[in-house]
Amino acid sequence: VRPTRDGIHGREYISTVIELGRRPERLVFDDQGKLAIDVPPFVELPVPMILDMAPWGKIGPSTRRAVALGAKASHTLAVATYDEAADLLADLKENLIVRLEGVPEDLSPLEGAALAEFIDSPGVLADIAALKQRMPSLVISVRTALDQDAADRVAELAKAGAEVIHLQAGYKGQGLGQAADRFITKLVREVHLRLVDEACRDQVTLLASGGIALAEHVAKTIICGVDGVGLDLV
Repeated sequence: VRPTRDGIHGREYISTVIELGRRPERLVFDDQGKLAIDVPPFVELPVPMILDMAPWGKIGPSTRRAVALGAKASHTLAVATYDEAADLLADLKENLIVRLEGVPEDLSPLEGAALAEFIDSPGVLADIAALKQRMPSLVISVRTALDQDAADRVAELAKAGAEVIHLQAGYKGQGLGQAADRFITKLVREVHLRLVDEACRDQVTLLASGGIALAEHVAKTIICGVDGVGLDLV
């Protein structure tokens, strides 16, 4: 949409900034007008896109480094493995979402990283709590399958205090599991509306990946209810 043509009577604030992290349910101030609650940590991005991992094959180290450098140049984030954050991409951690399989003993690869991300599992909330205890200022994402149970699972995670929930669809933009015959946009909308019904949508950040290949896919997916998308096919 265009900006307003009436520069005197019309005012519009157009921004593509998103914030990754948990937001408080309400603001509380003391008698002096100062904020009386702790504001959770968050990461601000000027564009509603991150660079996700390609959904096929093995990608060489030069290409992986090029993706991370692209994230840095674009002031966004790239998803990387724990081993990459410890070695190949160690100098680019400020622009990385470090994917984890459980809580590592050595947390040095996470120091200075923008986010950490767990793959959803029955014990993921315990893993988040354990990592938060050791690194309270680190924003943590949970990547969960965009399948037939996504709305229920996301609502459970959101009410349990999740900061960022990353919905993962198939590489063709379709759902997973029994939702394979449905597109990401409809499934994302179901998740969004479920969180609205639970009165917790504004408290959590939603991302979605899977089949985002064209510029219009970014806008359409966001319109359906997420805050940002992960680019993988492109």
